[in-house]
Amino acid sequence: MSLATDTRSLSSSCFANADANVLSRRIRLVDDSIKKNYMRDLTLREVAELANMSEGAFSRFFSQHTGRSFTEYLIDIRIGMVTRMLIDSNKTVAEICFEYGYNNISNFNRIFKKKKGRTPHEFREMYCKKKTIV
Repeated sequence: MSLATDTRSLSSSCFANADANVLSRRIRLVDDSIKKNYMRDLTLREVAELANMSEGAFSRFFSQHTGRSFTEYLIDIRIGMVTRMLIDSNKTVAEICFEYGYNNISNFNRIFKKKKGRTPHEFREMYCKKKTIV
């Protein structure tokens, strides 16, 4: 098998450190902070200071340990929570957008569509179809 030329990776290196016991203390600290504060405007500087690192060093460190940039990770956390709210609540898309840390609805719609393949309104309609009685 080590000599085979037609091999392919089944997973990326970011899955290697998926166990919480293996993760760096700094990553756990930052991850906890992100999950508690994702609704507000978190900056790279703020989380880098939390990890006692410069912004550049923290950015490289975070990417190596998570397989994503800090911004991508924060967006993924927010979009996950937003999708749950779109399905479970009757709040408007704009209310959800501002509640979950986005300051601009057009930017929110663009990011959501990039991640989910449809707008928040289309996503909600897909999962919350109203039943009509004939």
